[in-house]
Amino acid sequence: MLNKRSNKVELLRIAEAVANEKSIDKEIILSSMESAIQKAAKTRFGSENEIRAIIDRESGNISLHKVLKIVEKPENLDTEISLKEAAKIKETEDVSVGEEILEQLPPVDFGRIAAQTARQVITQSVRAAEKEREYNEFIEKKGEILTGIVKRLEYNNVIV
Repeated sequence: MLNKRSNKVELLRIAEAVANEKSIDKEIILSSMESAIQKAAKTRFGSENEIRAIIDRESGNISLHKVLKIVEKPENLDTEISLKEAAKIKETEDVSVGEEILEQLPPVDFGRIAAQTARQVITQSVRAAEKEREYNEFIEKKGEILTGIVKRLEYNNVIV
């Protein structure tokens, strides 16, 4: 299960370690983890649902929510909710048409395939952030002569 105490703390430690190792912002790692969990949860709850995963930055708690848009007459019950039903969920009359409401979903024990998908999403996000950081680091040095060591050649690019 995803929300055991040791896993929560470990999740934050992993994000911190990867951020330090790759010299990228920890928030990018946590955001990519959230999107990976969202993608895995969509396979569990159905791709027609809009799902939002939120990782608490302090405690490591992970919460899953179904995002519903408040409308007068819902046509798609997977993504829309009536004003009356939204008021019941929020337990207040302080809701209006056009707002979004988050409906809590139960914690999920993701399977092997969902975990592998999540891993791929996180890896892609980390690589993209790392490339962005490297690009920003060297864009100001355009036109300068620098020295370096060629690490590898890939797809007509030289990695220095």
